[in-house]
Amino acid sequence: MNFKNQNIRNIKKSSLIVASVVGLCGLTTNVTAGTYRDFSPSLSKDSKQFVYYSYRGQALPDLYINSADGSSERKLTNSKDLWEIEPDWSASSNKIAYSAGENMGSMEIFITDPIGTSHKQLTDSIGSSTGPNFSPDGQFVVFNRMFRKTNQSMIVKVNIATGIETPLTDPDEMSGFKPKFSPDGKTVAFLGSKDKGQTNDIFLMDANGDNIRVALKTDIKESMLAWMPSGNELIVSGNKALDNSAIYRLNLNKKQLSKISTNDDDNFFFVDVSDDGKTLSYDSGDWTTQFYIYSQPITSDNISGAKNQLAQVSGLQYVAAQKKLLDDYLQPFVGNWIGESTEGFDKGHFREEASYQWGPHKKSLDVSMKFYWDDEPMGTARGNMSLDRDNQQVYFNLVMEDGTVVMQKQSNTGNGQHFKMDVTSSGDGQRFPLEFKTEFKKLTSNQWESTIFRKNKDEWTKTGTHLFKRK
Repeated sequence: MNFKNQNIRNIKKSSLIVASVVGLCGLTTNVTAGTYRDFSPSLSKDSKQFVYYSYRGQALPDLYINSADGSSERKLTNSKDLWEIEPDWSASSNKIAYSAGENMGSMEIFITDPIGTSHKQLTDSIGSSTGPNFSPDGQFVVFNRMFRKTNQSMIVKVNIATGIETPLTDPDEMSGFKPKFSPDGKTVAFLGSKDKGQTNDIFLMDANGDNIRVALKTDIKESMLAWMPSGNELIVSGNKALDNSAIYRLNLNKKQLSKISTNDDDNFFFVDVSDDGKTLSYDSGDWTTQFYIYSQPITSDNISGAKNQLAQVSGLQYVAAQKKLLDDYLQPFVGNWIGESTEGFDKGHFREEASYQWGPHKKSLDVSMKFYWDDEPMGTARGNMSLDRDNQQVYFNLVMEDGTVVMQKQSNTGNGQHFKMDVTSSGDGQRFPLEFKTEFKKLTSNQWESTIFRKNKDEWTKTGTHLFKRK
């Protein structure tokens, strides 16, 4: 914004521009949401349910069970002080193994029933035990145990009935992670490396730990794996250098690794395959915002992208609630608006033109504004706000043409039709007040009213009113 004459009139006009923009631009929202990340799906034998763990807000992760279509979620654990992660559903569908502990350096293996009425601790040792996987006959659980002080990891098998443990790999010879029993129970696939700092490879060994061999050396950094029911193929997640993680299909007989995920924008991590080999379950997201569980048919060569909403089977209620907030706070403002002063010294002089359009993925509104005084152009501004959807509180950042930044925060949270905003601005206070307040109320679907307040001798005084109409 370029004001050549810094007289009293221009100072007043520029102040009113800020207040006016705040009045309506307070709803141009670049939305951020609280943490909601679902990981590690494990399907029941009949594929009608799946269990997973989830981060909700600032809470430590808990286990959840959901119906195959994602419509019936319920909590399996509810421990405020424990991490509960990486569940695995037994072939009999009557047990779920998982890892739990006060921190990631002291996890143990537990077993519960699908109702969550009993929780049995299966391991108790030095180190951190994670990634449990049932044998097909339900008699054993195989897992990896980390020793953080020595940066070593080993594969261990435990007898569920007796609690007796059998080491399957030697941590002094190699590191082993994420073991999975083959469908016939005779083989264990796992990720590992024989040299410190080496990228993981895919290994196989007999169920008693004998005959350790490399299944395939690849150029990807593998993260997770799951068996296909034939026993001749593995589904593997991992990433090549500088790329997001993807899902691959490994033919053990042909030693062929083929990428089968088609969405390169997000990451894939945990994977699971139904007993009939027809359904792939996986988690996917962008790490910084959301991760959800998806379930899709496996074809001969690929799966469709994770953005196919028909495949999303976790977080559906959360996504619906978040969409409602977007509809309540943002949708009413899409379009073009005219703002005019109806009360105050600028009455009949000040006018604003504003455009509000959806941004990427329809999670924000981009705004552009032009300001006039008696039809004389006064400058432009662009606004950007965030909506804390967990607390239903609006935050605003506005950058004027001259670089001045105006910020405001909603004080009456949870109200999408009457906003009370505390406002601060950068600069020396000559052009824009450093502190003021606005209130804007919805009159109709096509009209909003904005009232501006400034502090005078420790009291807030009304200085003007603007009316905004849809163009």
